[in-house]
Amino acid sequence: MSDIEILQGKFDLNVHKKEFYNYLEVIIKPNGQIEYAVPSHQEKLKRVCIAKHGLENFLKELESDEAYHDYLKWLCNYSECASVWNEFCVKPDNFTEEQRNALKLLSETYYEKGYKLKLYQGDL
Repeated sequence: MSDIEILQGKFDLNVHKKEFYNYLEVIIKPNGQIEYAVPSHQEKLKRVCIAKHGLENFLKELESDEAYHDYLKWLCNYSECASVWNEFCVKPDNFTEEQRNALKLLSETYYEKGYKLKLYQGDL
C-alpha cells in the first residue's frame, strides 16, 4: 500500500507507526476518533464544520472576528476537533477527555523506523 493510499484511508495506528517516520498530520474528533488531515488541516476541518453545521451556517460564521483573526483556532472550535502535528497541536476550547486520551496514545506510541521517536512529541 502506498503512502497516498494510507493517507486517504482510515487512520490505523499500527499501519501509521510502521509505514511513516516523523510524520503526523491528523485531527482528533470530540469522541477521540483520529483521522488524517487530508488534503490539509484547514480543508479537513472545513469539511467537518460543513458536515456538522451546513454550508450556509459555516459561511455565516466564517464572517466572525474570531475566524478572521485566527482561522485555524476558529476551525478547531467550530468543528470541536483538535488539529495535531508531530510537535504541537491546536486544541478546541472544549477539548474532551476522549481527545486527551487519543493525544496521549499518540504520545506513547513509537515509530517502528528510526530511533525511539514518538508519533506526537508535543504538550498534552
